[in-house]
Amino acid sequence: MAELEQAKSRLAEVENVWVFAHEDTVTVLANFSIRIVNLLADEDRLTRGHVEKIEAMDVEATSLRKMLKEAPQRQLEFRRVRDVDDFSSRIHVCSATFS
Repeated sequence: MAELEQAKSRLAEVENVWVFAHEDTVTVLANFSIRIVNLLADEDRLTRGHVEKIEAMDVEATSLRKMLKEAPQRQLEFRRVRDVDDFSSRIHVCSATFS
């Protein structure tokens, strides 16, 4: 009978130890999970700024590529306008001469 009481007592001790160990494990895992969530939130917050900067640089690069493609056409248009202006001023000089 004494052995049975000792076994019951020992079983109760083991169950208590298991409960405390389980609670500690759950607490550690909960804290770990909270830290992971906080780290991910920090990572998102930090990378968001970088992503915005990269997107702005991409927009700028696209704009510069477009300007580079259009540059020869604009140069031709500028030359045409300049040539027309030169021609107009020559006509004006000629018409002033003959008047």
